Amino acid sequence: MDRKLMIGAAIAVGALMVVPGVAAAVARAARPAVKAAIKASVVGYREVQRAGMEVYETAEDALAEAQHELAEGDASGAAATSDEVGAGPNGSGGRGNGGQA
Repeated sequence: MDRKLMIGAAIAVGALMVVPGVAAAVARAARPAVKAAIKASVVGYREVQRAGMEVYETAEDALAEAQHELAEGDASGAAATSDEVGAGPNGSGGRGNGGQA
């Protein structure tokens, strides 16, 4: 049992000595892949940002059109209301007394 413990300890020490070198080699080998993944992420982010800006502009245009239509509706509604108020129920108002002098 003492021999197995010594073999295990020797393997562990050897692995600890090799790991930093292996880790550095793996990091050097993985660098181009990591760099490509970062570039793809940046491109994807820009595309999402561009699409979001287009959606925002479309929504902004729709809002402006709706506000314009509401403003036109309010103006035409106010004109119709003033014409109706001027007529009055007995024909008086802007037209005189029922068209009579």
